[in-house]
Formats: sequence, structure tokens, C-alpha cells
Amino acid sequence: MALLNAGEIPGFTMQKRYIQPDGTIIWINMTIAPAEARDPEHPRHLCMIEDVTEHKLAEDALEAAEEKYRRLVEETSDTIYSTDRSGHFTYVNPSAVDITGYAEQELVGMVFKNLIHPDWLGYVQDFYYKQRAEALPKTSLEFPIITKQSKIRWVSQTLNAIIKDDRFEGVHGTVRDITEHKQAEYELDESRERYRELSKDLKIAVNTKDKFFSIMAHDLKGPLAAFSALAKLFATNFNKFTLAEMKDMIEQLHTSSSQTYKLLENLLDWSRLQLGRMEFNPEAVNVFELLQENIEILKSQADGKDLSIINSASSINSVFADRNMLTTIVRNLIANAIKFTPRGGEIVLSSKVDEEQSDVVISVSDTGIGIPSEIIASIFNIGSKRNTLGTEGEASTGLGLTLCKEFVEKNRGRIWVKSAVGKGNTFSFALPPST
Repeated sequence: MALLNAGEIPGFTMQKRYIQPDGTIIWINMTIAPAEARDPEHPRHLCMIEDVTEHKLAEDALEAAEEKYRRLVEETSDTIYSTDRSGHFTYVNPSAVDITGYAEQELVGMVFKNLIHPDWLGYVQDFYYKQRAEALPKTSLEFPIITKQSKIRWVSQTLNAIIKDDRFEGVHGTVRDITEHKQAEYELDESRERYRELSKDLKIAVNTKDKFFSIMAHDLKGPLAAFSALAKLFATNFNKFTLAEMKDMIEQLHTSSSQTYKLLENLLDWSRLQLGRMEFNPEAVNVFELLQENIEILKSQADGKDLSIINSASSINSVFADRNMLTTIVRNLIANAIKFTPRGGEIVLSSKVDEEQSDVVISVSDTGIGIPSEIIASIFNIGSKRNTLGTEGEASTGLGLTLCKEFVEKNRGRIWVKSAVGKGNTFSFALPPST
């Protein structure tokens, strides 16, 4: 008032709070200005009082809301930011530091696209160009960013365009770190894929088991039943048979027992392979020598049908394979050739180097009855049977070719067959060379 009375100020306004008798608080704005006075010793003043209680309460509420919003923005775990129209950050909250690894002063002024993973940059830019072109007010997108420490983080971003007077001025963005969610999502997808693979493997295992027991029930039961019946007949009527009849029956017993032994041998090898209990010791094996060894073993069978077996394999070809498995493969293929080749036929064993595939190809060719085309596709599958007896009534175990295929693949090879009905077959398999 002294300044006012001295004429140093033209007037002033002040805000005051009053408590009414009922306890109600009111706020007023008081404006005081000098008035013309007749006596200079007694100055006069004009005073205007305005009730601003509602305005003051609204102002306080706005300040409280702004403080609440500021605290929410500053304390949230989500990143909140603003950019100008060129994509430079103009504001970032503290959470941006945690997600990106950059300090606040480093982020302000940085171009937003510099954080986007290079592999995703084009996709993300196209997405937001579309937002601007189509004037979309709000969009959401998930993509990876690269932190200052070169770590990859996945984020989910919601972007709101800032439009003033129909002009794009920048964006307000909210970013949430979803790295853990993405990792869990990835692990879930992997688990689903493993489950699908396991389900597939289990289905194959069940089918294999069913076929295995089918072979056991049919192919093993048949020879054993015939053997048992023939042996019983021989035992109970021994004195009634001539020497010629007894010789014939003994030969039948021998054929039945040989077939049963061969089936059991294949079943045991196959089951050990399935259970992972078969030893695998690859080594350098001379192809010619191994073929010759198996020819000698099966020579009596071939001689019994007047078949000639020719070993035309190269004496210098060697493969890197498990000798026992390779012996089983060759023996099964030669035995099949003997079984399905008519009397007087020919079986040729050969080998050559496939320069293109960098492996050694071993083949067993015969002049037999051949295989119908509809059977070839499944001939290496377990339980697959030609439903065709050998040229002299020999039965098939239904397991030999399956064993060949699995042993070949165990030795990192491949197997196939070419056939012409009435002309013969050529079974071939390829294995890695020893050097």
C-alpha cells in the first residue's frame, strides 16, 4: 500500500483465501487502484473483489492431474516418447533408458529409425509410411530393436499421429518390452514342433511295432508250425517211411529250419538297430573281397539252382562302412537274387565309383522274374511283401530289404532298385569311399 500511496505503482492485484463461518473456503482476487482524493493527506482507493473459488479449484485440479500424469509417465515401465515430423525424439521418459540402453540426452534428437533392427527396418518404415499416407490416427506393431549394447529386444509399439490443422507434426509413441513374451512364444512353438515330431515318430514306432508283430505272428509261426507238424509226423510214423521218404522229409525240415533261422537272424539285427544296441564300427572294407566272401557262403544255394554268380567288382574299390552291416546287406541281396532267379540264370556283382556323388556304388543284378512297378515304391518298407514266392516256392521274410535299407542309411548311404518284369532286377547301394 505504501508504494501505491507513494504513486510508485498504479495498482495491484492479490489473491487471498478466506474461511467463512461455516468452514467453507473461498478464494478471491482483490484489485486495488488509487482514486481521486480531495485531501492528499487522506488518499482514497478503489477496490474490486472477485470470487474466483471455482477457477482456483479447477486450477488446483488441473495441477494435480498434470502432476499425476507426469508421475505416471515418469514411473511407468513402458517407454513413452514424442517425435517431431522428421522422426527425431523430442521427449522420452526414463523407461526409454532401460529398454534402449541409451541415456536420455543421447535419445533426445536421435532419429527413431536408428533403433530398429536392420532386418526389420524396411518393413517398419513401410508400415508407418502407410499410416501417414492413409492418415491413420493410431497403429500398433511388433518388431525388434537393437540396444546400445547391441542386444536384440522385441517391442510392441502403439503410435498416435500428432495432427494440427490437417498437418502431420510428429507422433506420440508407447513402447512395451515384449522380449520375454517373444522368447516364451518361440519356446512354445519349438515345443509344439517337438511334439509334432515326437507324435510322428511315435506313430511310426507304433506302425513298425504292429508290422513287427505281424511278421512274428505270421512268418515265424508258419515255418515253426510246419516244422513241428513235419517232425511229429516223422516221429510217430518213423517205421512206415522208406529211406527216400525220410530223406525228403529231412530236407523239408532243413529248409524250414533254415528259413526260420534266417528270419530270426534278421529280426534280431533289426530290433537291435531300432533299440540302438547294435555296435557300429566303420572301417575301410575292400568291396571285391567282401563280395567274394559272401559268394562262397551262398554258393551251395546257387549251385542247387544251377545259377552262376559272377564277381565283376573292382579290386581297388573300398568303402568306409561297418563290416558286419555291409555283410548283412550283401548277403540279403544275393540271397534274394538266388531266390527269384530261375534255374540256369545269372547273378552279377559289380562296383564303380560315382564321381558326381563322390561315393562307391555296389550292385547285385540278376536275370530273375523282376518286380511289378506297384510294389517297387514300398519294397524297402518293413512288412512289405511281394506276395510272390521264389522261383522254386521259396518264401520271403518281409524284413531282409528293410534291414538292407536301414543298414545302408546307418552307414550314410542310399539304396535303390531298377527292375523289369520278366527280365530281372538290379539292386544298388552307394556308400562313402574309404579315402
